[in-house]
Amino acid sequence: MCESCAELLEVLNEISDIEGADGLQLRKEHALKIFAYINSWTQRQCLCCFKEYKHLEIFNQVVCALINLVIAQVQALRDQLCKHCTINIDSTWQDQSNHADEPLNVERESHEEENGERQKSIEKKLDSARTCILTEEESAKNTDAFSLWSTDEKEKLLLCVAKIFQIQFPLYTAYKHNTHPTIEDISAQESNILGAFCDMNDVEVPLHLLRYVCLFCGKNGLSLMKDCFEYGTPETLPFLIAHAFIT
Repeated sequence: MCESCAELLEVLNEISDIEGADGLQLRKEHALKIFAYINSWTQRQCLCCFKEYKHLEIFNQVVCALINLVIAQVQALRDQLCKHCTINIDSTWQDQSNHADEPLNVERESHEEENGERQKSIEKKLDSARTCILTEEESAKNTDAFSLWSTDEKEKLLLCVAKIFQIQFPLYTAYKHNTHPTIEDISAQESNILGAFCDMNDVEVPLHLLRYVCLFCGKNGLSLMKDCFEYGTPETLPFLIAHAFIT
C-alpha cells in the first residue's frame, strides 16, 4: 500500500474508533490529513485504501462530516462579520442622526435626495444585519470552535470541500469499482429531495455527489457564503477565504 493511502487508512480507522452517539466529529488534524490525501489524489489516483468496502463507507461519512464542518466554519465567519457590520452601521446611523440636527445651510436642498437614498441604504443594511444576529451563546460557540484554526488551515478546509463537488474525486471513482446505488435505484422521495437542488436527468453524475450538493445547499451553505461577502469588507474578510469561496 502506498504511503498516502496508508496515512488515510490510519485516519479512517482512528475516526471509526472515536465515532460517538452524536455522529462523526472530525478533529482538525484529521481534516488536514484528509485534505492532503485529496489534494494529491489527482496525480496518483490510487484506491488501494478502499479495498475493503467498510473503509469506503467510513470515507463517505467523513465527506459528510467535512461538509458539516465547513458549514459551521462559514457560519462562524458570517456571525463575526455580521456583528462587526452591525456595530459599524449603528455608528453610521448615529452620525446621520447627528447631521440631521445641524442648522440648515444653502446646500441642504441639493443634498436632500442623496441623503435620503443613503439613509434608506443604511436602514436596509441595518435590518438585514439584525436578521442574522444569533444569541451571544450560539455565536460564541460557533466562533470558539475555529479559534485555533489559522487562516491558512481554514482555506485548506474550504478547498478540500470544493474538491468534493468535482467529478474527479476518489470516492466516486472507488464506488464505480464496487456495488453501489445509482440515480435509477433511489426512491421517488429521495429523487424529489435531490431534485430540489440538482438536475436529475444526467444519470452519469455520481449519486453521492448529488447527495453532497443537497447536504451543502440544504444547510444554507451558499446563502452563508453570500452573507460573508455582503457583510464583509477587504479589512474584515480575509482574501484567502474570499478566494476559496469563489474557487
